[in-house]
Amino acid sequence: MGGVTHELGKGWKATYTIGSAPRNPEVNELYSNGLHQGVSEIEQGGTTLSKETSVENSLPLKGSLKKRVVLSLGN
Repeated sequence: MGGVTHELGKGWKATYTIGSAPRNPEVNELYSNGLHQGVSEIEQGGTTLSKETSVENSLPLKGSLKKRVVLSLGN
């Protein structure tokens, strides 16, 4: 994960972050074959499923107006 912060002016800043995370398939995703009692659905697993990777990024903006109101847009 990495990020950059930039001062936009008096009391305002923007921060950009990006990161990734891998996830292996759960046991039930690999070997399910039949009724799932908790959700009343039929599930079919697949033993050929592989690791998936997600990428997330954000660009929140933070600052204040006349030192009385603090704003945070984004995360």
